[in-house]
Amino acid sequence: MKEQEANPVVAHLSMLVSAHPGLVLRGEERATFERECPDLETIAAASSANAEALIQCAWAYRKLAKFDQALRMADAAIAADRSWKSLTAKASVCRAMGDVNPAIALFDEAATLDPTDTSALMEGARTLGEAERLEDAAIWFGRVVDRDASNTEALLWREYCLHCLTKSPKHVDNVRAVLKGDPHNGVAAELLGYMTG
Repeated sequence: MKEQEANPVVAHLSMLVSAHPGLVLRGEERATFERECPDLETIAAASSANAEALIQCAWAYRKLAKFDQALRMADAAIAADRSWKSLTAKASVCRAMGDVNPAIALFDEAATLDPTDTSALMEGARTLGEAERLEDAAIWFGRVVDRDASNTEALLWREYCLHCLTKSPKHVDNVRAVLKGDPHNGVAAELLGYMTG
């Protein structure tokens, strides 16, 4: 049995974190999360060698925009187990803080730990896109497609980034082709609107 399953407080925290997606929570959702969240410092103190518990604490603090605490928890998780999950936990904190270069370095390291994974690369690409580093974002979306040619979302975002950089109509045509083959593709429809609007 996993240690988090054996600890009901950590299991509750894990479910709470999963139930509230998003890097940073706002408004009523944040207030609800804060009310339902167990004491994170107590969990961390009891879990100094439990990377999973520390990761959950890092994510919870990140959602509450308590970035100093989130980084401290993520660093402790990495010290306990330098894994894909602990690295991406810290990367997500850096991303939420707008600290792009450390986030990218961590996402890149995580992606090298699992050569079949594309989620760390996608998060890195999104981080670069949010920072308006579109050339780098296009490269990272391309890395996703190189690992998984069926990842249409990464392909579409790469085309969007390249269009923003070059204004070449071929990128619009490539997005139109995806939408023609999949008329219900919301990402393709949204990006095509941006590209042609």
